[in-house]
Amino acid sequence: MAKHSSAILLLCFLAAFGSNDLRAQRTTWPLMRDQGRAVQATHAHNAAGFRSDPIWSDDFSDPSHWTFGTLDSTAHNWVIGTAVSGGAYPTPAISSTSAANGYALFDSGLPCGPDNGYVAINDPVDLSGHAHVQLQFEQFYRKFQGRTWVDVSNDGSTWTPFEVNVQLNVGQYTANPEVFRLDISSVAAMQDSVWFRFRYTGNCDYAWMVDDVAIVDQPAHDLQLVTAATTIWNYNTNASFDSVYYSAFSYYETRPRALNMTYYNAGYMPAIHATASITTSDGYDESHVLDTVAPGDTVVWNAPLWTPAQPIDWYISESRYFYYAVHADDSDAYSLDNLDTLVLKVGGPTFMRNDTARDGAVGLPGQPFKVGNWFHNAVDQDAVAVGVEFATGSAVGIEVDALVYDDSLHVVAGTVYHVVSESELTPMGGQNVVDLCVYPPASLQAGKDYLVVLEHFGGADLLVATSGYSAPQSSLLYKWNEGTWQSISTTPVVFLDYIDSKSCWGGVDETAGMNGIDLYPCNPNPSADKTTVQYKLDAPARAVLTLHDLHGKRLRTLVDGPMGTGQHQVEVDTRSMDAGVYFYTLRTPAGMVTKRMVVMH
Repeated sequence: MAKHSSAILLLCFLAAFGSNDLRAQRTTWPLMRDQGRAVQATHAHNAAGFRSDPIWSDDFSDPSHWTFGTLDSTAHNWVIGTAVSGGAYPTPAISSTSAANGYALFDSGLPCGPDNGYVAINDPVDLSGHAHVQLQFEQFYRKFQGRTWVDVSNDGSTWTPFEVNVQLNVGQYTANPEVFRLDISSVAAMQDSVWFRFRYTGNCDYAWMVDDVAIVDQPAHDLQLVTAATTIWNYNTNASFDSVYYSAFSYYETRPRALNMTYYNAGYMPAIHATASITTSDGYDESHVLDTVAPGDTVVWNAPLWTPAQPIDWYISESRYFYYAVHADDSDAYSLDNLDTLVLKVGGPTFMRNDTARDGAVGLPGQPFKVGNWFHNAVDQDAVAVGVEFATGSAVGIEVDALVYDDSLHVVAGTVYHVVSESELTPMGGQNVVDLCVYPPASLQAGKDYLVVLEHFGGADLLVATSGYSAPQSSLLYKWNEGTWQSISTTPVVFLDYIDSKSCWGGVDETAGMNGIDLYPCNPNPSADKTTVQYKLDAPARAVLTLHDLHGKRLRTLVDGPMGTGQHQVEVDTRSMDAGVYFYTLRTPAGMVTKRMVVMH
């Protein structure tokens, strides 16, 4: 893709957001600061309360237990309650165990100014008699240029800073929620008065949310599986969206996955023969052994590439399960967080980035916008439909369509217009996909990136359902009123269908003569070396005649262009084709007809 070359736009972005907002540009259009998660296919370890009886705990249900303060003459500070982050770059609320009764939030993006604020416990904790202690809390954090700290003191005036979330790069999220455990023994062990505080530093960043805090006795042996992932992708280093996270691969789009995991020694003793392993339901089995992992060390293991096995039949979608585990020689104090399982759909017509159940929505109240996701094509295929979901809260009677852009943001295909109905709205936790038919079907090329978006023309509220999180710059929102594309954090339910969908085109052997087009059986059929395809148009039209294999993969484009009224024919050389069943399809603005072709040598 071309680099962005407009000096005027560059100066505007520097003035508005600061130089750190700009990164390597991959298209001819300006990208605004990312709002999305960069951790690839990271599975959130759901919090389930404290893992042992706490020495001390607090769930932020009573703000009077805490004191707020700022350093370096900054004014912006923490709040305790159930408010979500605001400003131009919001993040979703934390899904902590006790989120309903309040949590601590530092929303750096709301005022966009210098940040150095803390929230500290009022009363010290007596840790005398405790030789190894650990601070445990649930968090949800997204990094831009900010930094997150836990400061600990045993005298109330001298604070030792522990930086947390140091493993995150720009744009990355933690899981929501993530249970974080910090060894504070060096300052707090055997002390009769211990204070601590959560502190955020930065300037016009995102948000950090903290809840359900406890001090517990640190176990001797405790390996923790921090993240399990099916891919590694980085906007600044990857040349395409080939390896971005996909939740479902259509039959021909299945590709190698970079399975990886991160684990952490949360115990105070070394982990001997720490063994990480990844197995799958379709035969993958790899492991990695380290002699010793020191207390507090984090290990990232990138396993060998794995290509999930495809179903026998292209039209069947099957689940592939990925099992992650970590263990060491000594018994682990908490074995439940040593395991994780991920799932990936393979086969069928659907090529998807979003998860299944709706978990949110994206839109601009009453304003026109476009929203969607980038995809990377592995083979030449015809996209016949764009699947979308409309969230409850949308006005009915709105007319929308979908567009497919190439990697230079030129429109290469569009769908028929669609009017949103009440029955099509998707509630939270639901799934209600609507197919918008691509007409004519889009011939997408192998090795190319395509941006697929739903388009809303404004005048009423439209909310597009979201499900899951997106890597930076891989899901985009276009604001018509500003003329800007902006990366978003949650994944809109906007995806591709690559094989003829009955909801759009009616499938094989449509009635000849429908809508003024006729497609005749090829002759001869079966064919040994060549056959002739004939068709008739009742009116001049652009005609596209394509040849596909049994799985729906496009093999040849036989005709593509304006054709006059009357009979037409094209000769097909079948000598290089394997024996078997094929399909040929005629498409015009009036409709589509498909017939079978058999090759025998």
